[in-house]
Amino acid sequence: MSEHEHKPLFAGARINTLEELDEAAKARRAVICMGNPCFGAPKPAAIAIHQQGPQILAAFRRGLYYYETPRRKKGGPRFHKRREATDASD
Repeated sequence: MSEHEHKPLFAGARINTLEELDEAAKARRAVICMGNPCFGAPKPAAIAIHQQGPQILAAFRRGLYYYETPRRKKGGPRFHKRREATDASD
């Protein structure tokens, strides 16, 4: 990765070839490429591989990555608890 490239948040390994993109599609993986309107949000690799050639080439040049689902920290709350409003008139 050069100094001008930034790895997107929640990005896994970089995809460098059409073969890797095809394997991702067969494995039903999602891909992401920041700065590219076609791949800016996580998309299934099966949809990405059916884009036009210039769009796929642009995604490879910018950096096409496997999308990794964000994980919550172990032991953290699953849901935010609502704060009870305190009555100041006590």
